[in-house]
Formats: sequence, C-alpha cells, structure tokens
Amino acid sequence: MLVRQNTYDFRFTPSFSSNAVTTIFAHATRFPSGVDQIMQYQLYSGAPGAGTFLGQSTLDFGPSIAFNPFHGDYYIEITPRQIARSGEVVSGMIATASAVPEPDAWALMTLGVLSLGMVMRSRKEPTLASLTPAPARLTPRGHAARPVSSRPRGARLDL
Repeated sequence: MLVRQNTYDFRFTPSFSSNAVTTIFAHATRFPSGVDQIMQYQLYSGAPGAGTFLGQSTLDFGPSIAFNPFHGDYYIEITPRQIARSGEVVSGMIATASAVPEPDAWALMTLGVLSLGMVMRSRKEPTLASLTPAPARLTPRGHAARPVSSRPRGARLDL
C-alpha cells in the first residue's frame, strides 16, 4: 500500500531464459473505496537508485511493459507524480511467453501443414470439360431449342 508521497521500488529477478518475452502488468486501486486509479511506472535493470532505464509504461488504469529479460536484477519504480493520490494499493503480475515454440507446438504446426497439404492434394483438379459451358440443347431437326414460355400463345401481356 502506498501510504506517503514516496518513491517505491519493486524488485524482481527473472529465473527463466532470455528467449522469453516478459510482460509486467500493474494495477492501482484507491483504498478502502476500491476505485481504480491511473498510474505509470518505469522499468530499470540493476539496483534501485543506480539502475539502467529500460522503459516507461503508459499513463493508464492497467499499464504494462513488455521486454526481453536477461539474467540479473530488475525493478519498477513508482514516483509520487505517477499515482493520482496517496493511499493506493498496487498489485501486479509478471507474465512470460516463450519466443521460441516448444516441441509440442512444433509438432502441432507440422501436423497442421501436412493436413492442409493432404486436403489440397486430394481435391480434384478442374478439367477442361468442367470449365467450358454446356452446349445448347438441339431439337430433333438440329435447331437450338427456345426457352418455353409459361403464357399461352397469343395471350396479352400487360406491363
């Protein structure tokens, strides 16, 4: 809980490989009313106060930053001007997603591509007969048949 106009540093050390994309999500809520607050924070690598600036979140209700971590220490810093008031409860989460697909994902992708290939191969190729229009019907005397009208001969057609 942020109770004074202080600068707060939240430290973390990733224990995963650097081929993962890491996203930090943070959320601030006014205590005890539970009203969401706009917040913003910066991401640094190294020790608090002497770290290297990596990026800044947007000024939003649930800001996030995505980055590719290396082994080492990181921290996010929240300054008094980045929170609307004193008395907010800040919560957050660090989520990772592997940038390189896992072996089971490769197997599923390969199976999908092979399935598409089999479907494409099993479809019949269009033949010349299916692409040309059907010939006109001929009467027994060799003349082209006329369309049959639904009205009797000599009937008047009013439009």
